[in-house]
Amino acid sequence: MRRITAKVTDASPRFRCCCLSACPVEVFAGNECQHLRCARFLFQTTGHACNALGCAARRACGLGKRAPYFPTQVHFHMQAFVAQHAGPA
Repeated sequence: MRRITAKVTDASPRFRCCCLSACPVEVFAGNECQHLRCARFLFQTTGHACNALGCAARRACGLGKRAPYFPTQVHFHMQAFVAQHAGPA
């Protein structure tokens, strides 16, 4: 399994403020992206907007707003992410 190694400290203050802080479970609160925390949250809260609309941090980001995914893409991606990282063991 590939480990995600994005460093939060590499983000500019503007990016950190508007994008990363939009995450409802604060996966960017430390020095690394805590993607497993996100996956567990999505697995346990299936009706959340992140499941239906995609990642809140991405949607809050200017680039994400300019390049939105189609609903079918969001649904597929979020289901695959949760299944790989938080699905039943």
